[in-house]
Amino acid sequence: MAGEDGNGLAGDQARDLTLPSGKTSTWKTKMLSIGAFSRLSGLSIKALRLYDSNRLFRPAAVDRKTGYRRYDLTQIVEAHRILALRQMGMSLAVVQRKQDGPGDLLVIKRAIEIQMESLAVQLATVNEALSEHGMGRTPPSVVLKRVPATAVVSRRTNVADYAEADALIEELCDPESSAVSGAVWHDCGTFSGRVDAELFLLTSDSLSPQRRPKGTRGELPPMLAASCIHGPGDAAATLAYQVMQSWLDRSGYRRAGPYRELYYRINGRPRLTEVQLPITRPVSP
Repeated sequence: MAGEDGNGLAGDQARDLTLPSGKTSTWKTKMLSIGAFSRLSGLSIKALRLYDSNRLFRPAAVDRKTGYRRYDLTQIVEAHRILALRQMGMSLAVVQRKQDGPGDLLVIKRAIEIQMESLAVQLATVNEALSEHGMGRTPPSVVLKRVPATAVVSRRTNVADYAEADALIEELCDPESSAVSGAVWHDCGTFSGRVDAELFLLTSDSLSPQRRPKGTRGELPPMLAASCIHGPGDAAATLAYQVMQSWLDRSGYRRAGPYRELYYRINGRPRLTEVQLPITRPVSP
């Protein structure tokens, strides 16, 4: 047997072993190497080492001289239980606190239900994409992303319409100081009849004072966001917002703030727009 990963029995000669309790004992018994136990249990060698390190599943003993882990056949039952829970999508933290019984089954049932809901959302998204392809359009994909706090120079103002907001963004923007501009749409005219927009540029402290754009220096807060990217043009923007709203209706996530748009400039002109919507996670019943 070469190393701990060997696939054979550890032998039936007397050996000095360290038990999980930390005590030592000389056992004369056939024990399985980690490789042999991996083959029998279905848990990989890497997983067995990880489970040992976080005390989820300990070897029956550890050889005091070599440090090799040893397992006995009675541990197969527990290994299968862990494998079953992991294949159901349980995290290690959940598996570690699991106990057999009705409560165990209820947690597993809820986890499966959440997984089925997620798959249903994915299937609906694919069906919608196929439908859009049939109409000659390729819809943007909606992804979840954690957006970190972002340093910006911003200017918040009320404007009559989006065209005026676009003009102000161009006025604020300096291609030499930032390739990314954007807007937070606090009110799209629904409540006040005017557009309340916070226009901004992403900034860097490395810029010289002469190149830093004018405005209020601040920070956009971090958020969990639903995000999609579209190309130029009103039709592309309309489709992106339709896809975003459809995703929101199906996903169970809830809107948690105003839409944020990022405008990526290529060769000095806006070419791509990323729509970001802050969301909160669905609340489990």
